[in-house]
This record gives sequence, structure tokens and C-alpha cells, in this order.
Amino acid sequence: MTFIRSDIPARRRMDLESSQIEGITYEVNIDKCKWCIVCMYRPPSQNDNCFSSECVKLLDKCSAVTDKIIVMGDLNYDMLDSNKSKSLSEISDLFDLHCVVKSPTCHVVNTKPSLVDSAKVTILSSKLSNWDSFVHDLGEIQPPDPCADVNKAYSEFVGELNQVIDKHAPVKQRYQRKKLPCMNRELRKAIYVKHMLYSKYVKYRNSKTWEKYRQQRNLVEKIKRRSMSRYFIERCTGGHKSDKFWPTIMPFLSKKGNSNGTKIILEEEGQILSDNTGVCETFNSYYVNVAKDIGKDVIFDNLDKHPSIEKISESNTDNPTFTFNHVSNDNVNKSICGFNVKKATGVDSISVKILKEGKEALVNPITTLVNMSINTCIFPNDLKLAQVCPIFKKGDCMDKTNYRPVSVLPIMSKIFEKALSSQLSEFFEPIFNKFLCAFRKGYGCQTTLLRLIEDWKMALDQNMYVAAILMDLLKAFDCLPHNVLLRKLEAYGLSGDSLNLMHTDVSR
Repeated sequence: MTFIRSDIPARRRMDLESSQIEGITYEVNIDKCKWCIVCMYRPPSQNDNCFSSECVKLLDKCSAVTDKIIVMGDLNYDMLDSNKSKSLSEISDLFDLHCVVKSPTCHVVNTKPSLVDSAKVTILSSKLSNWDSFVHDLGEIQPPDPCADVNKAYSEFVGELNQVIDKHAPVKQRYQRKKLPCMNRELRKAIYVKHMLYSKYVKYRNSKTWEKYRQQRNLVEKIKRRSMSRYFIERCTGGHKSDKFWPTIMPFLSKKGNSNGTKIILEEEGQILSDNTGVCETFNSYYVNVAKDIGKDVIFDNLDKHPSIEKISESNTDNPTFTFNHVSNDNVNKSICGFNVKKATGVDSISVKILKEGKEALVNPITTLVNMSINTCIFPNDLKLAQVCPIFKKGDCMDKTNYRPVSVLPIMSKIFEKALSSQLSEFFEPIFNKFLCAFRKGYGCQTTLLRLIEDWKMALDQNMYVAAILMDLLKAFDCLPHNVLLRKLEAYGLSGDSLNLMHTDVSR
């Protein structure tokens, strides 16, 4: 039962409540600020894992719709004993919560006072409630000096930004359990009952509680098999032509794309490498040198005599000289707003969400850094650092050549690169052939296929033969000769300063 003053706007949020936890959730609006008040009760016999799992789900829902969260109730965890309150402490760390009641609330004769009666305990999310303070601290970051070295200026800016982030939104590790694809309400309820019966068996240790647990355990397995069978029947009806068939079957048939959750073991020169350091060094050496010798036998002493460069120079005599221009705050703001918040975070630990929420204070210094890079013709070295994750493709999972690298660059590098690529695209748009469809806005595979099909139909109507040669270049981007690329850009009309900036970008 919950009592809320009649003059306080409030409503019950049953959509946020958990069916596995006894409790009630209200949304309260005070001074134009939305609060989520969660009152719950945890029986002493309830399994810790079950409670923790459901509590995390409930708080996830609450944090998605409200700015501030208060959790109170009789949770039967002694907050004065770290061993007895481990589960609740992990939940608090996960959501950056803290307990505001420090003194004992439960006093029993001949026993040590404890903090288990949590009816007076309030847990407040400081991460969600101090957003105004976070934005204020972002505004206190010293703006970069336009006359300073761009690498040093960027490193100092990121260092100060990370200090503010660590203060208000420190990184928390979250371990998510693997979910059964066939999980449903019936199976979830049966598992909950099984955990409850196991807790009783652990408490009493007699044949009666063991028998009840054993029967429920067997029932869970029976329901799981039935749910799995129903899951496959519902999604695979219609055979391999169904849209859901292969996404349902492939996770059970192949390890491709699922190597993130498994330990990678490699075989190198007859030795088995299982330690992370050895595996990382092996992958690093392989990826760095994989394209080292590709095209090594092709040498051009004079790039001006290169056939493609000669052709470009002949056909682009009237092109104006291209120079990178300064970007405005609006350009940077538009780039930040266009990012997907689910994009991975790079080595600098700066997420898209942080940039979006603090963009009012961050747009101006980021714009200054981008313009400093254009002025000095230097792309910051820290923006070239990437987290490389090997993804298994096919074949022998112990062979390093069967993994492809996926690089995650800092999100700030996307802002710098977008500022340059947008200007380059605008310059090259009237130069490119109308049949060039790769990496161009408004073009794609469909454009190429439509053109080819129409040409083939016209040729067949004229009783001509049609043939196609398809090529897939191995390590195409890895073996791209930078000197030839830069010489081609010069032939198209890029100025010396622009070429120097591009050179510092590609020389990673």
C-alpha cells in the first residue's frame, strides 16, 4: 500500500513493474522534474540471482523513462554487512546508486543491529540526477589554444573531458546472461519456482524439500524442450524460403559471428596459444603485415607516367584547386546529432550519448580542434588509435587467417572525417562519371544493376552476346598504395595543404 499526497501529480506505472517482485512503481512529477519511486519487498527465502535479474530489468525500464529514481522497501539485505548485501551492492554499482541511510534500522534483542528493514532506505541515482552539473562541468573545460600543437591540444581536451565523465558517469561493467531464444512466460515461471524450491532445500536439507526440487527441475527441462520445439516450429514453418528460417537455424549450426563470447585459441607454428597476450600479439603481427607484400612487384619510378594519373590530368585541366575550408559549429552539431547512440565506444571511452547530451558545451571546442587540424594540415594521432576485434569467418577456428579484423575508432574521429569527406564529396560530385555508384549519395548497388540490366536487354534485342566479368579483390583497402592515391588526388586538383592533411590521415 502506498500513500501519495493528493496535491502531488502521480500515476502508477504498471508497465514498469515486475511480475517476479512484490512491489509497486509510481511516476511522480515535482517542480517539473519526473521521479520514479519503486517500492518493493523481497522475502528472505527468495533466490538472490532471481531477485537481482528481475530488479535489473525493472531499473532498466525506469531509467529509460525517468530522470531520477528512488528505490525503497523491505529488501532483507543487511547493508552494514558487505557479505550479506553483495547482490544489492552489485545492483547499486551497476546503476550508480547509493544508500542515503547509514545507521541501523533493525534492532533485535541479543543480536547485532542491522540495516535490513529498508522501508526507510532510499537509493538515489546520482548518475541521472546530476545531469545539469555534468553539463556545467563540461562548460568549464578550457577551450583549445588555436596556436598550440593540434596533437597536444586534442590530448589535453580529451583528458579533461574524461575527468568530467569519470566524475559524473563512471564506466561500469555489466555482465549480461545469455538468454534462451525459447524463453516464455511459462518457462520463466517454472524456473522461478525451481530456484525457490532449491533455496528451501539448501535451507532445510531434508528429503521432502529435495523431492519437490527434483520434480520441479525435471518439469523445467520438460517445459524447456517443449518450448524449444514450439520455437522452431513457429519460426521455421515454410522451410528455408521463410524469412525467419536461417536467422533461427544458423546460431545452432555455425560459430560465425558468435566468437565475441568465446575464448579464441590459435595454433601458430605447431604451438597452441590460449593466453590473451599471445593471441593478441599473433593477430596484431598478422594484420599489420598481411598486405605488406601485395603489389610489391609493381613499381612505378615516375608516378606522373602512371596511365591512370595521365588520364586524370588530361581530363581535368579546367578543375579549380581544392582547399579544405573551416567548419562551423552548425556543421559539427549536425554531425553529432546524426550519430547512432548505439555505436561502439572507442579507446578514449567517449560514447555517442555523452557527446549528444553535452553537445551545447562541446560543439565549440570540437569545432576549434577540427579547424586547427585543417590549419596545421595534421590529423590528430590519437584519432587513429582503434580497438581491433577479430571476427571468425569460416573454416578452422584455430587458424588466424580465418578471422577478419573489425576496427572501432574513437567517435571523435568520425566528426573530423565527416568534416573532410563532406567537402571532398561536394568537390568530386561533378567530376565523377555518372556510372560510378560506389560511396556516393543517391547511388548504390540498385543503380548499377538497373544500368546493367537495361544494357543487357538492349544487347539481346539486337542479337548480341552478353558476358560479365566479376572480380573480388583480396585485401583491397589494405593494399591500396597511398603514394598513388595522393598523386591521383593532386591530379584532380587538391592543393598541397589538403594533400598533407590527407597524408597524415591515411598514414596510420
